[in-house]
Amino acid sequence: MFARFPLVLLCLGALPFAATADDGPSPNVPELEPLANYVGEWDMQITGGTLGLTSGESSGKWTLGGRFVEQHATMMSADGSRNMEIKTLYTYDQQLQVYRLWTFLSSGFTIERTGT
Repeated sequence: MFARFPLVLLCLGALPFAATADDGPSPNVPELEPLANYVGEWDMQITGGTLGLTSGESSGKWTLGGRFVEQHATMMSADGSRNMEIKTLYTYDQQLQVYRLWTFLSSGFTIERTGT
């Protein structure tokens, strides 16, 4: 049984996989273009809010064949004693004709939203 495993891997390696570029939105979905505003790198200064977090860094990139923008942020308190990791996925749902996002915080809190 285990002798066949390398053969299976060799066969899978020979399959023609389609290469997908993640350097921009999928050309098949023009509605994704506005999500390019969330791609890049930023330093953040946070004012107000109730979590006591005052600064952070954020970066966003196209992923999954240009169908999603994945954004990652780290926010910190002024004294460095607290931080929070945040991951957000953005896309356009062609069936529902709405933008969708899912946000996941390292505290376990999640957010799901839709918009136009």
